[in-house]
Amino acid sequence: MGDMQYNDMNLYQDSEDEEKLMKLPEAQREAILYNRYMKIKKLEEKKEVEHRIDELHEQGTKEHGTAVQEECITYDMLCDVLVPRTLLAKNVYRPAIDRLVGNFVRVCFKSGYVVKRVEGMQRASEYFVEESTKNYRTNKNICIVRGSGARECIPMSFISNSRPSFAEYDHFKMSYPDLCVAALVKKAHAFKNAMTREMSADERARAQEERSKFYRDKRKNLMEKIRLIREREDAFKNGDAEKVRAVQKRIDEIDEKDKDPAEEKEKEIWDRINAKNRRINYEKGVRAGLEKARNKDSAGRRK
Repeated sequence: MGDMQYNDMNLYQDSEDEEKLMKLPEAQREAILYNRYMKIKKLEEKKEVEHRIDELHEQGTKEHGTAVQEECITYDMLCDVLVPRTLLAKNVYRPAIDRLVGNFVRVCFKSGYVVKRVEGMQRASEYFVEESTKNYRTNKNICIVRGSGARECIPMSFISNSRPSFAEYDHFKMSYPDLCVAALVKKAHAFKNAMTREMSADERARAQEERSKFYRDKRKNLMEKIRLIREREDAFKNGDAEKVRAVQKRIDEIDEKDKDPAEEKEKEIWDRINAKNRRINYEKGVRAGLEKARNKDSAGRRK
């Protein structure tokens, strides 16, 4: 409101009102006019305050828009917050592994790689998750939401160690437009710290208990297997086919748990080498047969 003074204002409603007030004693008339002046002044002050509030709100909206633009996650920030497979593999038995939920990972599908948020964790079939030189057995899967909106649980072995492509980065920004970058960075760093700090005695005990679910003592496994083989033979003698199948299933489970990941990996390599050699030998045989046929045909024409 401006600096309008009491004497500068026309406080009469109309000529009739002015005439009526002028007939009153001066003190009474001035009191009425002053009260009117104070009411008008308060209304003007209220309007001024409301106007300033509107200006502040408008300014705050503009500043918020700028802050949102500044908060947009960069490519390097995304690379920093992604959780790699190796970190999960060597800490897969830690109780704090479940804090992975809410963090982001780069996962591999048939259609290619994509950055996804971990929506949950769930136990399923056992598998090996590879670090760099060592494999770890687990049955914990991560749950993600596909582009179709369907929830899917996949092994941690699907998680990549590599940085995403810029195309994946652009797709990530479109898929998660409303992320709070500060909260995302804080959560990722907290998880990585939980994976690298020293565990408490209780955490170590729980981690050992988790590991023992997948790696039993080999000697105990052997004794258990011998007992089961005897039980299976007795079932054979008694003609109990159902029991034979049940016992054999338990034997197979022990054999599966006793597999050495390194040996299994080496076996896969040799299988691929043998398959390659068989293909080469086959191709050599085909070429030799064709060469022999050509030589025979040439000899026949010379005759």
